Amino acid sequence: MKIAKVSFIFFFCWTFFSCSSKSLSENSDREKNINGLLLKLHYISPKTLAQRENANDNSINMDSLEKYYSRSLQFVLSIVPEDEKGDVMTSSVKNYNEYAELSHEMNFEMEKMVYLTIGDKIYYPVLSAMENIYGMKAGRDIIFSFVPASLQDSTFYQSDSLCFTYEDQLFNLGINHFTYSRKELNIN
Repeated sequence: MKIAKVSFIFFFCWTFFSCSSKSLSENSDREKNINGLLLKLHYISPKTLAQRENANDNSINMDSLEKYYSRSLQFVLSIVPEDEKGDVMTSSVKNYNEYAELSHEMNFEMEKMVYLTIGDKIYYPVLSAMENIYGMKAGRDIIFSFVPASLQDSTFYQSDSLCFTYEDQLFNLGINHFTYSRKELNIN
């Protein structure tokens, strides 16, 4: 079990730092403009993850990689100023203490503000990580990974629709829902 968790954490970090929004499916993108901020949500497909890993080691069978990655769901949430001027990290803070608190919340507390509703069940992310770009771009990207409690969880794998919910407590954006159909995301 520990080996599986360690390998999943490695995969999660590798995925976060190597996936770009250009490789994501257009129909998996969702956007909302609220209070001068743009929220973008991208679904990262198992095929994209498998292709990325296969690019580094093409001795691995693509079908088995896709099957492995299909056991989880990954999303990237981007929070960007609408005009992409300034830095989302400094737009709502007045001093360094507030900046440090916001940075801590975005790095370590985001999984408490996000959940995935599939059918009648709620799933919380098992991992989340914020890309630290040291102010080189206006927004921030946070990746979330969801897995069921067991591989026998039929709701996680077979329900027709899913809803990613972000209950913002940082930028006065309220509760934001992004709904997808399983067919739309090509989830088997």
